[in-house]
Amino acid sequence: MPTLRRTALLLSLTLAACSQSHRTLTNPRAKLPTHNPRTFLTSLLTDSYHGKSSAVLDRTAFQNDNQREVFKRLIAIAAGMQAVHDALFAVFPKDPHIGPDPLDAALDSVNTAVIRLEPPDTARIVPPPPGAPFTLIAQNHHWKLDYARTQPGASQPVPRDALRSLDDAAKNLLQLAAAIRKH
Repeated sequence: MPTLRRTALLLSLTLAACSQSHRTLTNPRAKLPTHNPRTFLTSLLTDSYHGKSSAVLDRTAFQNDNQREVFKRLIAIAAGMQAVHDALFAVFPKDPHIGPDPLDAALDSVNTAVIRLEPPDTARIVPPPPGAPFTLIAQNHHWKLDYARTQPGASQPVPRDALRSLDDAAKNLLQLAAAIRKH
């Protein structure tokens, strides 16, 4: 009987250890959000091309304020490109020379992308070439775009005059869209 008890005790300790080990192995995955990274990125891109910069910035992780300032301007440029396309389409709806909708092109790339989950907290969305990969990180059970890992060279500071150039580009696109609509 003592041997049977000892065996039962060893078996229960082994099962407990295996169970704990299993929890440890699967625990890193628990950090990954349950919602689909593709859905998150689709929403983020849609908000970007519609100029909802505060919503996009809130769902993006930055290493410093300079990165945030650059990305804010890139969102404005994307919204300006979308505005120009929408204005052209409104004025010349049947013109085959109007290029593809910028948002639709971005979303097509995301829809055909491969998603790689990398526990404990990363997802990579890799569109077919020439698209560049997006890196998402989990924070508080939600995805965030990891700007530094998504945008090559993002760790380099961008001078104020370059930021002004980006502001001018976005402003010019919006002015062009307004001029096209007046046509």
